[in-house]
Amino acid sequence: DILQKEEVVLCVFQAANRFYYKYSAFGVNIVLLNLFPFVVLALVFAYLPYLIPALKLPDTLMFVICLASVIPLAYYIGLALSSLSAQTSFALGAVFNATFGSLIELILYASAILNGSLNNLVQSSVTGTLLGMMLLLPGLAMLAGGIKYKEVRFNPASAGVSGVLLLLSVVGAFTPTVYYSIFGNFILDCSGCDIFPNNGTYTCGQCSWTEGDLDNDPIYNDYAKPLMYVCAGILPISYVVGLLFTLKTHAYIVDDPEYIDMDAAAAHGPSGPKWSKLKCVIVLVTCTIMFALISEEMVDTLTPTLDSLGISETFAGLTIIALIPNTAEFVNAIQFALHNNFSMSLEIANSASVQVSLIQMPALVFFSALVAPHDAAASFTLIFPTLDLFAVVFSVIIMNYVSIDGRAN
Repeated sequence: DILQKEEVVLCVFQAANRFYYKYSAFGVNIVLLNLFPFVVLALVFAYLPYLIPALKLPDTLMFVICLASVIPLAYYIGLALSSLSAQTSFALGAVFNATFGSLIELILYASAILNGSLNNLVQSSVTGTLLGMMLLLPGLAMLAGGIKYKEVRFNPASAGVSGVLLLLSVVGAFTPTVYYSIFGNFILDCSGCDIFPNNGTYTCGQCSWTEGDLDNDPIYNDYAKPLMYVCAGILPISYVVGLLFTLKTHAYIVDDPEYIDMDAAAAHGPSGPKWSKLKCVIVLVTCTIMFALISEEMVDTLTPTLDSLGISETFAGLTIIALIPNTAEFVNAIQFALHNNFSMSLEIANSASVQVSLIQMPALVFFSALVAPHDAAASFTLIFPTLDLFAVVFSVIIMNYVSIDGRAN
């Protein structure tokens, strides 16, 4: 036998460099794929201590692990959802987006509502998500695009349509808040008061108007509560109408190629991996079950963690709980801006904000009606603090004002 000569070519690459974040495996970004071990750790140390108590981790450490596991699970669900939507009809794609688009947040908030004492946290998280999507995400995308390009352009018509839908959704979602702010029961709460016995007057150092007990307020029970349910029923219908307009009847407004660098968009774009329908369904179901198991432990360790760190529920909701589940949206928006596709970054911000107002908030209202119909303190209501109302309304105004001329520099 004659031995044949063969050549072996060895290619050596750097294991990690500044472009490491661009690589992918199995259609998944390599950085977010490497975060999957946090999911395994969260599941193991959440339930194994029931069998081996010595393996129980401190509440703060367990909360951090659960929080880190949210990032890859939200990303995987987003990938499976985008890939599945691309392979189905418009109607099914709309149903999948409405059902799974906010799934991570809804599971987390539902667990918090079932806890019975985290209503303020849920409301703050919803407000924080809206502020993050309307202000922080576009701002970071503009900053990232501005570093690489002197000026980034986007479709003002598309931004205008999304802005109007966002304004209508916020108005509908916060209508019960406006109504109750005008007609509701508020109590003057004062502290540091000195009594003058001669004339029976008081001198107080600090006073503020606080919301009374909603369950015992006839204004809430007879008027604001029915109004809340009516608004919660109408908002999802508005979402379907918005999808029909932007994705079906007037899709040409959103997909105007004049404002998109098509070469860059083809080279990059979180449009989803080319997974089969079966694989997408398996990923969606598996990730949903995993996070449902993790969320219970996350909620149980939340309060002890906040107490040990001295952080209020309101601050944690506005920052940590609101932003971490939306990490994938921030990553995608910044990557689009870096590839001169800021129109898509702005559309991500608008779509996420609209989905919070038109899907998440109504879903939480009806879920609360099932688990705590007669306990407003332990349920999610559309009666938000006045400061939250002003913050969200001004954010919508700022976002619409910024998108008027179709450019950012």
